[in-house]
Amino acid sequence: MAQNQLPVTDSPDQRAATDIAIGLTKGPHRLVPEFSFSNESDYRSYAFALNYTYEFNEKNTTLSLGWSHAYDQILANDFTFLTNSAHKNSDNFIIGGTQLLSPGTVLGANLTLGYAHGYLSDPYRAVVFNESDLNPDNQVVLAGENRPSHRFSQALLLSLTQAITPLNASIEGTYRFYHDSYGIYANTLGLAWFQKIGNSLVLSPSARYYRQTAADFYGIQFPGDPINNPDRAPRFYSADYRLSEMETFTLGFEGTLKLHKQLDLHLGYQRYWMRGLDHETDQSTYPNANIFTAGLTFTF
Repeated sequence: MAQNQLPVTDSPDQRAATDIAIGLTKGPHRLVPEFSFSNESDYRSYAFALNYTYEFNEKNTTLSLGWSHAYDQILANDFTFLTNSAHKNSDNFIIGGTQLLSPGTVLGANLTLGYAHGYLSDPYRAVVFNESDLNPDNQVVLAGENRPSHRFSQALLLSLTQAITPLNASIEGTYRFYHDSYGIYANTLGLAWFQKIGNSLVLSPSARYYRQTAADFYGIQFPGDPINNPDRAPRFYSADYRLSEMETFTLGFEGTLKLHKQLDLHLGYQRYWMRGLDHETDQSTYPNANIFTAGLTFTF
């Protein structure tokens, strides 16, 4: 195996999920409690969220507050490095709002603080140590990664939406700054066009660029060995490419068709590219993807 090449494998899975949200409105106040549940063969998640919005200044200004909590169970199975099932808890707090700057211009800003604790490693991710033993096939014995059990994150999202009245359209630009206690800094730029056709159809092409620095404990190979020479091994270690220095590009197209006053059909496609920037991680590790989405929204 080349020095910068990580071992990879296929991992198919099926996921069942449900989400229930109820909007309660009284005057300028709106409260939306939400519950979601998802289940996979190796992962189970329960989440609750509570979002509040308040409109004032003749509805030109909106204040938003939100909190969500998720309890996740990571289930042990034969294909991971996790021998006993584990769990993690995460909380996210959001404060933000929108301001109407002119009849066709809306400015938005949101600050999100997140805190997670528990088992935060990926049980499927393997790590290579320089002093690890060899198996009977003369291959390096892999170890599971070990991430910190706490993660604190901060994210600031800014958006500006401008109506293009003569074209019956609007354009939206977004910028997001992200930082967390893993040592990752990230910047995201997004641009989307919303074109209304007739009374029932909205077409929306979009583009997004994302770039991040690497986590403090990311690497291709690590010194020592957790079993044979733990004194030389670092405290935390991961070879997960998602924690490396990288950039991504996304081009998308979505259409929304109003089938009924209360029923909307959504169809979308995205092309996704990812590229490593550390000049060490094998580029074949970074995936490209075609993403197709379809959904129905019913409002009552």
